[in-house]
Amino acid sequence: MTAVTTPVLSPSPPAVAPAAPAATAPSAAGGDTPPVGRAAVRGALIGLVLATVGATIVGVAAGFEVGASIGFGLFVGAWGGVGFGGMLGAVIAAMRAETAETR
Repeated sequence: MTAVTTPVLSPSPPAVAPAAPAATAPSAAGGDTPPVGRAAVRGALIGLVLATVGATIVGVAAGFEVGASIGFGLFVGAWGGVGFGGMLGAVIAAMRAETAETR
């Protein structure tokens, strides 16, 4: 009896066309893209600090112990300040770049 074997064909990878570069708006600094990422990080850090300090002061004023107020402030800063500050920083940078483009 003779064994019949069939060759195993490996699939060839699909032909992928290179992606076209995304259209970018010029930044106020003269680069190719607006510094939205950098502005988002700066906004997140500023939001973290301001929300932490503000919530800590509110906690102390409300009669919490100092340690509990600091913990409360860090919680609010980490969950609220980072997100709000990051979004606000990115939007401000994008709007500045868009305004500079239309001038």
